[in-house]
Order: sequence, then structure tokens, then C-alpha cells
Amino acid sequence: MFTSLAQIRAFMQTQNVLLTPLKAKELLNRTTTLNRSLKRDMVRSYARLMLSGDFHHTHQGIAIDVNHNVIDGQHRLHALVKAGETNPSITIEMAVATGCHPDMFKYIDCLLYTSPSPRDRTRSRMPSS
Repeated sequence: MFTSLAQIRAFMQTQNVLLTPLKAKELLNRTTTLNRSLKRDMVRSYARLMLSGDFHHTHQGIAIDVNHNVIDGQHRLHALVKAGETNPSITIEMAVATGCHPDMFKYIDCLLYTSPSPRDRTRSRMPSS
């Protein structure tokens, strides 16, 4: 498919998108590849932030490969579905990258699964596992 990094970059595009719980569910349902294990605590934490208005749009969002699989952002999408159980009309703006090479998955958040330093825990609002 791709023979160089330049080809990957030329094909991949990122847009800011208002996502609904229904769209999040659709993206998750069409994903046929195996993602990492879902961290339910992280999903609940993100959902609470979304419902309280404290989930902020950043450069991190959703990545979708050329085969329409979600390769990054499954926790954000699951959280939006969960938030939609409380507020069905909720919308969250996120960066959505499409046209990603499927091999990118193995390079996304690959250091996330090591123990964070105490400094990382004090600076982050993320659960420390």
C-alpha cells in the first residue's frame, strides 16, 4: 500500500469534528481490528469530564486507518457513548485523523503502559492506572 513515510503523510488528514454518542458508537462498531484492553476507569473518568464540560479539545483525538478501523481514541469514543446515556444530545469536538496507515497503531501510546513517574501523576488529570 504505502512505500514511504511521505506517502502516509500525503494521505492522512486531520479535521476538527463535533462527535455525538451515535457517531462514536458507529465508529467503534465498524472497527474490526483488535484494540488494547479497554480501561473502564478511564472511560468513566472521561465521561464525567465530558458531562461536566471539563473535557477539552486538544490535538489528541481519534485516528482512523485506511480500512476504517479506530486505531487511537477508543477510550474517548467509549466515554462519549457512556456520557450519551446521561445526556443523549451531548456533542464533543475532537480532532479526527483519517487515512492513517494501519501499522501506526503499534507506535501510538506505546510508552503509556509503563509506570508513570510521580511528576507525571501530579501534572496529569489522567488516572494513574
